[in-house]
Amino acid sequence: MHEITVKGIHKSLNENGYICGVPFAASITSAIQTKPVSGAFLYGPAGTGKSYLPIVLSKTLGVEMFFYQCAPGTREDDLVLKMLPSEVTKSGVEIKKSTVFKAAEASHKNKVMLVLDEWDKTRPTADGFFLDFLQYGRLSIPGTDINANLDNMFIFFTANDEREFHEALLRRFPMIHVNPIEPADVVSALKLTHDDNEYIPAMLDLYTRSIKANLPKPATIQELRQLMDAIDCLDGDGDWDALVYQYITKTPENHILLAD
Repeated sequence: MHEITVKGIHKSLNENGYICGVPFAASITSAIQTKPVSGAFLYGPAGTGKSYLPIVLSKTLGVEMFFYQCAPGTREDDLVLKMLPSEVTKSGVEIKKSTVFKAAEASHKNKVMLVLDEWDKTRPTADGFFLDFLQYGRLSIPGTDINANLDNMFIFFTANDEREFHEALLRRFPMIHVNPIEPADVVSALKLTHDDNEYIPAMLDLYTRSIKANLPKPATIQELRQLMDAIDCLDGDGDWDALVYQYITKTPENHILLAD
């Protein structure tokens, strides 16, 4: 595990592809050292890197990651146990351990990171269900008691703004707002993979315009890199407007917003 200092976290995040400034690295550094459980509630608009951050951070810290992608209507028990069709059971259903259960078990042997992505898509009852787990590392479900070693866990929730959250849940964690990446950091990120590309200034202009246009999701680093790759691949034969639609805006509504 890398040294948990602001300087160490800032350096390792940037080296592993998550471009951020020192103040943001400081927020992360303090959050992963909070008690009784380390982690944070990552909140912000789509496309700002909320989900990517814990992925990179798990590599930075050298810990195993358990990732659950919430879907609309996700129930609390979906995170603990999952029911799968089975041809070998009498009921036709097989019950297996889900992400939170597996992370809790693994925490007794090693440090782990649990990521509950897009938490705002879960049912509101999920907020209260996890309060005891976040305070004491325990969950009670019919027939099973789950206990985690919170000293060995980093937990991150990510969310946009699809619903409000239980106040008691928010009190358990520091809240970190993840805002669109600064233009200077966009350039740094693009230079990591396309250092000599002549279109980086155009990508920066496109990025800033996507924010000013209030697109539902600003252009991401990955999309800008893909656009540059496409331009290089086509060697001048592509149509700029069509490529921007293909790689950045992706819907007629977004394309009109950006054009305006």
